[in-house]
Amino acid sequence: MKTVKTLLFVSVLFAITAESCAQKNNFELTKAEVDSLSYAIGVDYGNNLKNSKLTFLSIETLENALTSVVNNELLRFDNDQAMGYIQSFFMNLQALEEPAIDSVFGSLSPARIDSLSYALGINLAENFKEGTPLKVIDLNTFLEAMKAVLADSELRFDSTTSRAIIQRLMRKQQELVRQQQELEKDKTVAKNKKTEEAFLKKNKKAEGVVALPSGLQYKILTEGTGIKPTAADTVEVHYKGTLLDEREFDSSYKYGQPAKFPLSRVIKGWTEGFQQFGEGTKAILYIPSELAYGAQAPYGSIIEPGATLIFEVELLKVFPGPQPEEETTEEVEPVE
Repeated sequence: MKTVKTLLFVSVLFAITAESCAQKNNFELTKAEVDSLSYAIGVDYGNNLKNSKLTFLSIETLENALTSVVNNELLRFDNDQAMGYIQSFFMNLQALEEPAIDSVFGSLSPARIDSLSYALGINLAENFKEGTPLKVIDLNTFLEAMKAVLADSELRFDSTTSRAIIQRLMRKQQELVRQQQELEKDKTVAKNKKTEEAFLKKNKKAEGVVALPSGLQYKILTEGTGIKPTAADTVEVHYKGTLLDEREFDSSYKYGQPAKFPLSRVIKGWTEGFQQFGEGTKAILYIPSELAYGAQAPYGSIIEPGATLIFEVELLKVFPGPQPEEETTEEVEPVE
């Protein structure tokens, strides 16, 4: 039932908004923005209570619980007990229709209303504390707006404006986070590029290493006698991929079977490298970041932006042209 779900998750928007605004502590608001955001969240929370038909709550009791948590004062019961009370209370309403819910709310004893108000105040305060440092939201302004909504008093701005303020400041915070992430990525790429240049300069002088004009380097361990693939062909290979610090990030051996894929659908270093090998070759590929993933590190991988990759490979079989329903691994897929 929609109303009951709203009752159960009445503070979700508040928690998400507060957490987003304070992420990594890199979001600085002006005094005017703090005031507007605090009021906007108060309006939104008050409307949630109102739309959930919780106007019977004791706002004074809710406020007492809220401020007690914020000020680390002694409570009647803790957050776990508060959540248990809230969930138990509203879960019992799940099977009821709207008129029956209204009847239940209307027949609550003052003690029950007081306990529910206190529990919701604790829950709200815990969201407040966990979602953001208290300096981001002004508690008094938040309470002022919430009370004004519940009392049907005149507001500084309506719910539509409140949502717009929240969304605008969230977008601002998200842009700051994006800028910070780009800055960190640029630093990582520069660090890895410096390491890569030193490694490849030294490595190309090693015995048996061939350096190609593209920057790709390889070393044949066992020369194959079969045909060499073209970029349009499909190959079946075994491989193990490591970083310069020898950490392994992927391996066909751990899957217990070789990988099969078109050379047109993998990173450039593989496409160029395997064309140097005949069927049956065992070799090592030293792939500069520009021929691997560049500054776009694969999601969820230990491969950093700008990382140099080393692959030990075995070219087991060459299939002319693309093959149907080819299998490919996540780590060697090209970045779109």
